Amino acid sequence: MLSVELEPIFWHPMSSNRNWTEWCALLKETELPLLVVDLEVMKANIKSVLDAMQSETVAFRLFVPELPCPALLRLLLLEGSPHVHGLACNTAQEAGLLTELGFNDILVLNPVASRAEAHRLATLCQQGHHILSLVDCEEHLELLSQAALELNGTIHICIDVDINATSGDSSGSVQPRS
Repeated sequence: MLSVELEPIFWHPMSSNRNWTEWCALLKETELPLLVVDLEVMKANIKSVLDAMQSETVAFRLFVPELPCPALLRLLLLEGSPHVHGLACNTAQEAGLLTELGFNDILVLNPVASRAEAHRLATLCQQGHHILSLVDCEEHLELLSQAALELNGTIHICIDVDINATSGDSSGSVQPRS
């Protein structure tokens, strides 16, 4: 789950005169949980990934549950441009929290399974946020469509097509037609 309170301390070890022992002593009195980020190493890792993708027309989203820190997400979105195209989260509730934190381009990976979730996404879209909802069956489309109609809006979707499906597969994803 996304943590609103957890903000990182960006550590610049090369530009700091402090050694590891001094950092430990400094952070000893800091309230936990705590995230300490070696900013230079993180930026080098980002650069390494982006350099490998330089000639590619690949775009990806940051998966929020793996990076539960708004300040870190903002930095990665900024540093990852133009290849990083927004965020991905699991639920409509997480998408709502992310919009409250100022994020706008969000893919919701878990298909909407309730009227309340569909209305939450429709409301976010109506407020001008760019939200994509994953769907993998007609029932999901019906829920989203009904919510959009009731709020006189539009909900963008991303269709999950299971290209590895066999006729007996029960994954729930949309099956390609023969």
